[in-house]
Order: sequence, then C-alpha cells, then structure tokens
Amino acid sequence: MLRGMTQEQLGDLVGIAFQQVQKYERGANRISAGRVYEMASALGVPVSYFFEGMSDAVADASPARIRIDTDTGPAMESLASDETSKREALQLVRAYLRMATPEIRKTFLEMVKSFSPAELEAEDAADGKAVTAA
Repeated sequence: MLRGMTQEQLGDLVGIAFQQVQKYERGANRISAGRVYEMASALGVPVSYFFEGMSDAVADASPARIRIDTDTGPAMESLASDETSKREALQLVRAYLRMATPEIRKTFLEMVKSFSPAELEAEDAADGKAVTAA
C-alpha cells in the first residue's frame, strides 16, 4: 500500500500468488533473501527499506517469536483485530511519507505523539527516543 501497489500486482511482478504475499506480510510464511530482493526490486526500493528503523522491540515482536494466544492486553488486541485501524494506520504512514520536508514530518510526529497516552511516551523513552512535552 505504501508504494501504491496491490498485493496482486506485487505477486504478479515476482511470480507468486497474492495469497503468498499476504502470508509473507502476516509472517505466516518465511521469506527467503532472494524473494526479499525480488520484492524490493519490484517495489523500487533497496532491500534495506524493509529493515530501516527496526528497533529491538519490533524484532522481538516478530510473528516468528509470538504465539497467537499471547496476551497483549485488551487495547492491542482490539487494534490488531480491527481492519479499519490497520487501513487507517497505513493511510497515515503514506500521508506522512508524502510530507514535503523533514521539518514538517518532525512537527507532525510530535503533534501525533502529544495525543498518545503517557505509557506510550514512556515506552519511547525506554527505547532511547527523545520525548518532548507537548
């Protein structure tokens, strides 16, 4: 979605069914380095694009390391099961990436973070990110 391409289009470009693309996205199936390279080429991005900004916390939350029945708390469970939220999050990220300058993106990010609950700000601080008061 971020690159303006459907799963079906991506699958066609790399020679796989869109269902396989879905399985890769969800982490249901492992993806080989060669397939990552093919997808990066099809999307017009470097392979590193898929790993940029990945924190240890994100790596630890890999589907390969999480069981389906893991209790993540009611807020995260409802968010994860809400397809509308997923679509909204992707739309938000796409809009963010289209912002003209780094200064505008930074200002927008700080504004969004100011609406976040205090616990999320504490998590950001624990991850070594700068947290500013709104």
